[in-house]
Amino acid sequence: MKLLVHVPDIIQNEGRPIVPLLRPFYDLPPLDKTFPWSQGSVFANYINNAENYFELAPANQADIVIFPFDWCWVRGFSWRERDDQEAKRRFIELYRSVEGSGKPISAFFSGDRSCEKIPLDNATLFRQSAYKSRAESKSCFAFPAFVEDFVASYLSNEPVLREKSPVPVVSFCGLANPPNITSHIKSVVYQIDTLMRLGHTDVVPAKGENLRSRILRTVTDSSLVKSSFIVRDQNLFIGADDTNSKVKLREEFIGNVLESDYVLCCRGSGNYSYRLYETLSLGRIPIIIDTDIALPFDDLIDWKQHAIWVSERDIDLLPEIVAEFHERITPAQFKELQEENRRLWQTWLSPEGFFGNFFRFFQS
Repeated sequence: MKLLVHVPDIIQNEGRPIVPLLRPFYDLPPLDKTFPWSQGSVFANYINNAENYFELAPANQADIVIFPFDWCWVRGFSWRERDDQEAKRRFIELYRSVEGSGKPISAFFSGDRSCEKIPLDNATLFRQSAYKSRAESKSCFAFPAFVEDFVASYLSNEPVLREKSPVPVVSFCGLANPPNITSHIKSVVYQIDTLMRLGHTDVVPAKGENLRSRILRTVTDSSLVKSSFIVRDQNLFIGADDTNSKVKLREEFIGNVLESDYVLCCRGSGNYSYRLYETLSLGRIPIIIDTDIALPFDDLIDWKQHAIWVSERDIDLLPEIVAEFHERITPAQFKELQEENRRLWQTWLSPEGFFGNFFRFFQS
């Protein structure tokens, strides 16, 4: 189904990147496609097919209004950044200019702090980092972290299915730090800052790393599962200065995922996991740690049929939960689930899949 969308005319004068949904419809500098993780590569299929899903229209003819800029440009991507007050003023002014259109208004908020409340009343709001229990209304939804198509970019478009192993292999490649004095001090500072800004305390950014570290210890100490961990004490991929390092780190990550049966997907600084979508892109089975997460299309996708689901309160039982699941699933079902997870990402969670199903949020 194609949606007619209206966008305020001043979009060209803001000097900020517009939300990916709208980029195909404006004469903007082309996105870099040099590497698979480049924005141009990640969104290439959607950009090529966007006209099948959306068409620009005047306000009086449109189905919805799209707020053109991500609220992260006000709040900042990470918790360390301060609100950009001038951007906030302009964003609210822009929102007010279309608020009286009588059309549903859609806005995006990405980044680690996108769980926070924002002053866009009555908008259909899409958050990247969200808590399921905090949804302000029925018009608040999660959207995926958009990642490259790993199978197309690194595996010559040929998914690699894994045979069921006698003992389940659990993998993780990424950042995991146990609590220490430095992280404790940072957490205290964060809580004070949050209390002053928002009037209440909140989940500390270090929670994700601490949870990961605890889970990795639990898995390593268990005889029920095999561990395949590459543990970092800093985010090397984002911090890498040269392309060769990034390529090597990417290949190492992909190999770690492909050589495992299940992939640990636990929140980071924000309450969401890039690794979840990377795992599904590769057609592997995620272990989702439920930290009150909100997931995309959770009214249409039975997420527990695509992953091993572990409540935060049960993480010390994770080896037992994984071993029980692995024992129960047949070799044929194990392969079929890998194929289903790859299709799930393609159909619903890739940029083209998500935006191709965007109309569903506005069906009565």
